[in-house]
Amino acid sequence: MEVDNILKIIDKVSDRKLSYFSYEEDGKKIVIKSKNKMSINKSDFNFENADKFFEEYSTESNTKDNIKDSTKDFSDEDINQVKSPIVGTFYSSATEGGEPFVKVGDTVTKGQVIGIIEAMKIMNDIESPYDGVIASVDVTNGQTVEYGQLLYEIK
Repeated sequence: MEVDNILKIIDKVSDRKLSYFSYEEDGKKIVIKSKNKMSINKSDFNFENADKFFEEYSTESNTKDNIKDSTKDFSDEDINQVKSPIVGTFYSSATEGGEPFVKVGDTVTKGQVIGIIEAMKIMNDIESPYDGVIASVDVTNGQTVEYGQLLYEIK
């Protein structure tokens, strides 16, 4: 899979409101996930007709001009997102089978370790950048995470 093709995929997918995109070629796989409601599988996609393909999948209700604000109403509470700073394997605890660093409802302080991402055999602590309460845990133990992927939401 060539870098140019990967970049084309990322550009095309990020411009659309897709919830899931998966593409595999020569044993290498690209998966892009978001909280939107639309999905595309490899069998529907080819590079030669990429522009036409995305036009067909982009309905009027999904265009940028017609997207309504889909943010959740949490009254006056602020939701802060903690995203992965690197690509790697996420671990929710310091030891295999151990208690997770945090669970939904736990109170955290700025600088507290809330997870670990292993990249190139190096364990990288993920520290909370906020004081607050864990509103959601969006990854599972042992899951491969991408740069910028949502890990936690903190109120």
